[in-house]
Amino acid sequence: MNKEAKIIIDDICAHSVTFPSIPTTLISRKSYFDLFEEQFETYKVLCLPGAEGVGLTTALAEFAKMHGQYCISYFIDGFSRLTMEPRIIEHSLNMQFAHFNKCPLSTNEDKEIDLSPNVIRAKRRIKSSKNYLYFIFDGFDKIPSTLKDNIRAILTLLLDIDNARFLFSGNATDINNLLPDSIQAKETNSLLKFHKVEVKEFLQLIKPDIIDEQIEVLYSISDGNAEKLGIIVDKLKRNISVSQIEEIYTYNTSDLYALDWEKYEYTERDSIHILLALIAFSEMKLSLSMLQEMLKIDNKRLKYLLDICKDKLEIKDDYVLFREYSFQKYARKHLADLKRKIELIQLETFENSTNSADFFSYMPSLYKQVGKNKSMISYLTSDNVQQFLIDRKSQAAFNEQCEYGFEACRDLNEVMAAHFRFAVNRSASREIEKNELYDSEIEALLSVGEDDAAYALTQKVYLKEERLKCLLLIARKGNRLPITLYDELIANIKSLAESIDFDHIPQKAIEIAKLMLPVDFVMALSIIDRIAKISKDKIQYDRLYTAISLSYNEISKDKDDASKMDLATTKISDEGVRKMAIAMRTVLQDSSVNQIITELDKIPNPTSKLYFLQFWIPDHKEAANIEEVVLYAIKLVIKASNITLPKASLLCRYCEPLKQLSEKVLKDVLDILDAVDDSVKYPSADYVDLQLMIIEAQSQYNKENAQYRLMQLYEDICGFEDKSVIVYCKSKILAKFEKLGNKKDIEDCLKPAFELQKEITKEVKNLLNTTAYHLKIVEGPIRELVCDYRSFIEDIIPLINTSERRSRAYLIAISEYLDRTEISELDFNYFDKLYKNINYLSFASEF
Repeated sequence: MNKEAKIIIDDICAHSVTFPSIPTTLISRKSYFDLFEEQFETYKVLCLPGAEGVGLTTALAEFAKMHGQYCISYFIDGFSRLTMEPRIIEHSLNMQFAHFNKCPLSTNEDKEIDLSPNVIRAKRRIKSSKNYLYFIFDGFDKIPSTLKDNIRAILTLLLDIDNARFLFSGNATDINNLLPDSIQAKETNSLLKFHKVEVKEFLQLIKPDIIDEQIEVLYSISDGNAEKLGIIVDKLKRNISVSQIEEIYTYNTSDLYALDWEKYEYTERDSIHILLALIAFSEMKLSLSMLQEMLKIDNKRLKYLLDICKDKLEIKDDYVLFREYSFQKYARKHLADLKRKIELIQLETFENSTNSADFFSYMPSLYKQVGKNKSMISYLTSDNVQQFLIDRKSQAAFNEQCEYGFEACRDLNEVMAAHFRFAVNRSASREIEKNELYDSEIEALLSVGEDDAAYALTQKVYLKEERLKCLLLIARKGNRLPITLYDELIANIKSLAESIDFDHIPQKAIEIAKLMLPVDFVMALSIIDRIAKISKDKIQYDRLYTAISLSYNEISKDKDDASKMDLATTKISDEGVRKMAIAMRTVLQDSSVNQIITELDKIPNPTSKLYFLQFWIPDHKEAANIEEVVLYAIKLVIKASNITLPKASLLCRYCEPLKQLSEKVLKDVLDILDAVDDSVKYPSADYVDLQLMIIEAQSQYNKENAQYRLMQLYEDICGFEDKSVIVYCKSKILAKFEKLGNKKDIEDCLKPAFELQKEITKEVKNLLNTTAYHLKIVEGPIRELVCDYRSFIEDIIPLINTSERRSRAYLIAISEYLDRTEISELDFNYFDKLYKNINYLSFASEF
């Protein structure tokens, strides 16, 4: 490709915060670079493998500098987890994109980073040029599995640039795990050691008076290894003779840093070792002030120690860093015995800091490394973990902290309640992931025919899984998009589906696959295929295909339902599970509780048991001895919490028969649920439903405790931040008012029902004056109150701001009224009153 530039841009490498320092003189890898250019004409992604120390990082940096005006890069040094975090990578890429696109960079550090606008601008700029836009990534083959889905999402976005070319260090097998299935990396020739001729020419450039015998000695010492050669060159530049280098190498058994290290053995040995170890093992850059705190010394003393190490340490922007990457590795190796002591020093400093929140992401890892599991559990309170989610705006980072808690609890058998608390914290994470605000707004826009506005709104959804959900909602329900926009919608759906690593979110995968089925049945099955292939878990493999088969049977209305259901069912390898998928709701409906438990005990995987019970329990609430299954399920939730974490919504399904439980069994169930009460007080309708089930059941045996729980629940709801959630949850209490115990007792401990209705009405009216999408605000309260509080419906629906939304609200009211009311009890005058308010012209395209 012709590389004549048409646009003048800065050297982007200068804006890459992780870009390594390159020696001023080095042996060129031109033959490799020529090969890359040739292969880039055919392949979009190349991988450069090579042994440790051959100079992979330097080679990638040199290639990046060759294309500095058209190259975006990121280098992971392997020492710090922080450099692997997606938010850090996105920040660096965004900064480089801004310089490439000549766009101002936002100064708001709290604002969520969205690469999409900059990627689109880059696509336009590079399209008008005859250049490639190069992306150089080093160290990505060492990305941990917990971060791979986030990294894959970033790379998928970048890979959408047509004229982009990617060069990774590492082998193709590892890199392909980070790429969408539609793109495979080409592994280029391995980077080899330097030849003797190359080393000779290089050394003669460094030291013109060097003779052949000396070159022979130095080549023998380096063996053509780039890292060793770099150390040798550094010594030559400091006027250390070849004979001295040879003596150092020979006497110290290949240790080229032995002489450098020796001086630290005699001058302030212990203090220097601690200083070097702190910088070598820290996962964050340490400032001068932080080092003073950790070493408990004053500024004068620190400057004295740094002066001793000035040939190996440097100060940049108030941070103390190693001058050489190779010496940092050397220090880590020689000071390995101090690693635990360094971790304890860091923990003490972080714990005593007035800004301990700044170190939240480091502390659980440090607790784990030093074996302080109880301290970790105490530190990972619900408030701390959820504040971390708010501060970092990262589900993956939040889940990582929960994982630390799970592992710690698993090692300490006496903290069952804390173990379950972490499980429910993860459940809270899953509820937050739902992004119900966007779902409701998108459905509201679709209901009034504003499909293009709904599509535009999806771009505000940060989590890739949730953006895919929103796009699928539009694909299923929207029918007014222009054909070109619809094609773009489908293309985005396919791109997102390929970019998401569903292995870590199997339940979310089922939810997405259900939405995908009417849009692209084959792709829906491919999602399950991807999970099954990655997990290599036969039980999970069969369970997921069972789920997709059942869910499709429930939601799809195509004529070939049976054949499509069969297609999913045939993928189930276990014959017994395959039969269960077909007959789950029919054959087993006559089984007794004891038979069900006996059959479930034969299944080794507790998550498979829970999956079955979430269907079986709600369908058999009146079964004899149902309390045995409920208690069995709640105990299973704890056992399975380190495999598949529970959702609050599933707890509700397991607890639907609570009213049928005896006092003793109910107490056993509540002891487990109450142990995690503080962890589930987040704005969730499922939490409120669960508490109302408990109150209704508990009022049969202990009305005082039930009333206290109701008052506490009301206080919790009033403390929610989202006012629309508050009115929805208060409506749930009002709808069940007379089922929660004696009406007079409830009024005494809370307030009369009419006052609660007035309170809800007033709050809804205030919300309608401050928000645009009225349907989202009133839908929940309408569903809860349509049967027993008709005056609320009459007061609120006429206030909705558009005719279409009012009609939709009346339609919701009618549907809910019919669904909740027995035919013999229907009030046809009420039905007719609601029905006459519907303007069916609003739904002409749907009826």
